[in-house]
Formats: sequence, C-alpha cells, structure tokens
Amino acid sequence: MSVWSSIGGAVCVAITVLGLVLSWRIGRKSGASRGMRAAAWSLIPVAAYLTNAVGLIGRLVSAVVRFAGSFVFSPKSWAGVAVLGVIVVLFLVSGGLPLLNRRKARERRKLAKAKAKAGDSGASGDPLQAVTAGTRSAPTGLAPSPRAKAPARTARAPSADADDDMSDVQEILRRHGIK
Repeated sequence: MSVWSSIGGAVCVAITVLGLVLSWRIGRKSGASRGMRAAAWSLIPVAAYLTNAVGLIGRLVSAVVRFAGSFVFSPKSWAGVAVLGVIVVLFLVSGGLPLLNRRKARERRKLAKAKAKAGDSGASGDPLQAVTAGTRSAPTGLAPSPRAKAPARTARAPSADADDDMSDVQEILRRHGIK
C-alpha cells in the first residue's frame, strides 16, 4: 500500500475545503459568478480522488519530471530544439501555415461581401433617382455593374470657405442618398 493511498483522500479533502473557504470569500468580495467559478476549481481535487484520477495525475507529473531531467542534460535533445527553431523560422518566412491563410482568405471574402452588401443597400430602388444621381440602374434580375454601384465623382471647385465642415458632411450625406 502506497503512502498516497493512505493519505491521498485527506489531502484532497483539505485542499478542497481550503478552496471552498477562499471561494466563499471571493464570492462575497467579487460577486456570485466569480465565487461559483472558484468553487468549481476548488472541487477538482476531490473529484480527481473519487475518480481515481489522482494516480494518473501523479504518473503524468512523474513522466514530465523525468522527461525534463533527461532533456536538460542531453545534447541530442538540444539539437532537436535547434531543428524545431529552424522549422518555425521556415514557416514564418514562407507565409505561415496554410490553415491560417485559409482563415484569412475567408475573412477577406466575408469583408468583400459585406462591402458589396453595404454598397447595394445604399442605392435606392428608384430608377429616376439613380439617373438623377448620375448612375444608371441595372435591369431587374441582373447584377448591377460596378459603375452603377458608385455615383460618378464630380470635381468640386474650391470655395472661399474650404474649411467649412458642413460642406463635407453634406457631400457624404448626398453620396449616400440622404438629403
């Protein structure tokens, strides 16, 4: 019978009781949700003991310690670390991992769709207003041409009061079809 088998339950219960006391104090000080989260963390040692996972955790910690001890004094392991560093540099220089590029490309497509929708929602469905705004309306059922999405830009002559902020605001509102 190992030492842990005889005292493991008492140690786990003591850690849990201490954690629950601290959880109660955290709950009183920082709110119920933080207190409940702390209580959940506090119950982990008892759950690990009751499910016999403490032995597994002990073997895992022992394996990690043995690995670290053999790693520190092994030139072969340090050569592996150097090769790992070269791998990371090669990935970074070549543009990263393909999965990350796919995610970025998907985000760019979503952004382009959102911009296209924003451009379509800004144009009104009234053909007369579209013609007066300097754009042509697309036939029903067909996608509008890129020229029809954006109104034609007109060159403005510089006015005497070029620093007037209201003229800029009015220009923006006019471009978006708001009068």
